[in-house]
Amino acid sequence: MYVVPSGTYGNKDPSTGEWDGLISEMVGRRADIGIGAIFITRDRKEDIDYTTPFMDLGLQIIMKKPTVANDAFRFFAPLSPTLWAYIGGTLFVVSFIITIINKLSPYDHHGSFIHNSCAISNEPKKQKKFLKIKKKSLEQLNFLNATWMSVASLLQQGTDKYPQSLSGQITAAFWFFLVLLVTSTYTANFQPF
Repeated sequence: MYVVPSGTYGNKDPSTGEWDGLISEMVGRRADIGIGAIFITRDRKEDIDYTTPFMDLGLQIIMKKPTVANDAFRFFAPLSPTLWAYIGGTLFVVSFIITIINKLSPYDHHGSFIHNSCAISNEPKKQKKFLKIKKKSLEQLNFLNATWMSVASLLQQGTDKYPQSLSGQITAAFWFFLVLLVTSTYTANFQPF
């Protein structure tokens, strides 16, 4: 029993086909048995026989943790830039649709004002009331407020202005469902980053 002079397990020289280390000792018949933590490789199996492994230690590879630069926009990483563009585009489309519904539906704030504006009177008291209703209806759900509602729902926050008509509520419900899917996907994909 002796330690191999070179101190290696054995590597095959690609140009000559000769082995070194422990494998060289066994191939050259200078040793009958070699003992060590020797990996079973295709090249080694061609020249020597292995016993059945009696213990598997579960090899682990240790490597240096890659350094990641501190990026202020790293939170965008879980979703692709194309998907972020689609989400932003959909946000503005939904805001535009909700604004149009608010303007045209007689059951929403601005639409009800437009449909009831036929009753304009020359009396100062009624005109003052009319202007107050007009101002309130214009402040309710314009494009800016509809966009804010969409952004706030995307960020899981609330707002105080929502559509009042059924068609506006259905549109908002579809947007809320899309937000639910996006946040679930984002959360699931954020773990590796």
